[in-house]
Amino acid sequence: MILDPILIFGWLGIPAFGMVGAAYASVITFVTIFLIGVWLFFAGHTNIRLHLKGKEKMGLDTMWILIKLGIPSWLAEMSFSSSRLLITPMIAGFGTAVVAAYGVSNQIMGIGFTILVGVGLGLSSLIGHTVGAEKIERAKTTGDKSIALAVGVMTVFALFIFVLARQVLGIFFTNPDTIEHGVGLIRIITLCMPFMGALMMIEFIHTGVGLNTPAMVINIINAWVLQVVPIFLFRQFFGGGEHIIWWIMTLAAAISSCLFYIYYQRGRWLTVRV
Repeated sequence: MILDPILIFGWLGIPAFGMVGAAYASVITFVTIFLIGVWLFFAGHTNIRLHLKGKEKMGLDTMWILIKLGIPSWLAEMSFSSSRLLITPMIAGFGTAVVAAYGVSNQIMGIGFTILVGVGLGLSSLIGHTVGAEKIERAKTTGDKSIALAVGVMTVFALFIFVLARQVLGIFFTNPDTIEHGVGLIRIITLCMPFMGALMMIEFIHTGVGLNTPAMVINIINAWVLQVVPIFLFRQFFGGGEHIIWWIMTLAAAISSCLFYIYYQRGRWLTVRV
């Protein structure tokens, strides 16, 4: 927030770099925060202190466990990112106004998801400790309540954005055409936000016990089977406006959430051991 206007517009005697200034601001920010984080961990200012040389050696068995836990999450993220590489050009076919509305709308809705990420990170740790302590009923109750909390928070957030969509987009745009596209997009996508809340919490629950493969499968189904393929077919053979894409994304999120919830109810996450 501080560096972007300084480097983009050339405040405080600094040359105006334009859009490149935003890139410079991002690089400076990430490097600075990384260095601060490293200093905090190595200087002993946190409850965990890192050392250049560990007191205990990490064996290959332990390293392999870490790799096995990480690969499904990596594939899930790669699946989502690569699917955007195909979906975004198809959205771009509707014009720059739609692309602009799509980009800003994603950031607006991301505010709600950011709230859940904070809750979910704590939930993963709590679930892991609870299941590890063999307190199965407590773990199940914690999981159920966290899902209900996420659905409630996202429902309230979605209602707020649905009602004030035009006013919120007016903060970013002055072009009435872009605002109109964004209003249609946001009001459709908000319908899936409670489902997305549940989906995120279920994923955090499974992450807490080291069961990342189900989330990977659901993410691949969501991104490719339920989004890329239908959007491609409609764009190539059936036509229609951009609202078709928003409805496909909404239905994909709802279906994926329901599928993951059915798997969650089977309770395999309560018995898995890393």
